[in-house]
Amino acid sequence: MAPPASSWRNEMENQQNGCGGPRLPMTDLSSVDRIRMHRSQARADVSRRMAKLNAAYVGSDLDARLNYEIDLILDGILEREDAALSGGTAAVGRNAEGRGFALLGESGFGKTRALRRTFVKRPEFAGFGTPECLLVSVTTPSPCTPRLLAETVLAASGYVPTRRLRENEAWDLVRHHLKIADIRIVHIDELQHVVQTGDERVIQKVRDSLKDLMAPGSGVSIIASGLPGCETLIDDDTQIDRRCRVIRLEKLKLSTDLDHVRETVIAFATLGEIACDEVVADEFLARLCHAAQYAFGILVEYVQDAVRVALQSASSALAPQHFAAVYVARTGSRSDNVFLMSAGWNAIDVARAKPFLEPTLPADRTSVPKNWRNA
Repeated sequence: MAPPASSWRNEMENQQNGCGGPRLPMTDLSSVDRIRMHRSQARADVSRRMAKLNAAYVGSDLDARLNYEIDLILDGILEREDAALSGGTAAVGRNAEGRGFALLGESGFGKTRALRRTFVKRPEFAGFGTPECLLVSVTTPSPCTPRLLAETVLAASGYVPTRRLRENEAWDLVRHHLKIADIRIVHIDELQHVVQTGDERVIQKVRDSLKDLMAPGSGVSIIASGLPGCETLIDDDTQIDRRCRVIRLEKLKLSTDLDHVRETVIAFATLGEIACDEVVADEFLARLCHAAQYAFGILVEYVQDAVRVALQSASSALAPQHFAAVYVARTGSRSDNVFLMSAGWNAIDVARAKPFLEPTLPADRTSVPKNWRNA
């Protein structure tokens, strides 16, 4: 039960009057400056090297496919403009409609990072992240309603309504404002939030709104991304289906992707200024893929986190125990560690790994902190 209003007001007054315990000294330092001031040099050195890893991007065949699809969208924009200038029958049919594509894959496959990197690298999208860019990117709200999605697009495109809009008003305003702002492409991420409502009326309203955006007169192009299942928004509607192409990301395959995984490990180890000879053999890379549930985005996080563990322990080279520590941190399981088992590791269901009950002490510790259960 929440305390009565008078209780928390008295507490605040006591704190302000110095009666509620020791007061922190007032300084001109920002919160970031205060954190930086108290960080050790060793931690700063690790952060310096990790900054390069966290900013790095390992490319794949997906990058070429995304650029190809975006080329098609941009060419379509120019073809519509040329058709409009020509007039007559040239400005009807496919020449008048917006086009698009959907990028679908499980969580951890790297969809959003790949798309955003592509957006940033394209000179046509100068100013990405601001309303001045011809492309705006939004995340589907959760829970999602058609009105909330429309307001999210409006906010990203630089328009803030001064009152609560009705659903139809919101989408009319989206179409109107995008045209005035010369925004030609809308990227909608996490589109599964629409499907997850389970409300067919909501799903159909979003379908209809997207169709209206892409229809002649608006001609906005749509890029969608999300989990498998989003395709119901596309496949179940003929008009959207014929205007949108679909890219489905697959899980890593040991038979074809180990060389790419090896290149990824080497690239991140090089950025971290650390050796990696012990963790680039095929058998270890297979364990890494399994631990990452064959999702490339998760695999990259494993490598980055393992490099951090190695740097924190002042190791000169990546080793299996560094990945094993990351596995424990990610799964909460201290038994059946994929990176340490001699056999049977590929039978472990990583997604259902059991949490541990007691902490394992670091090598330099001889007792459990008294407050570890309250940490």
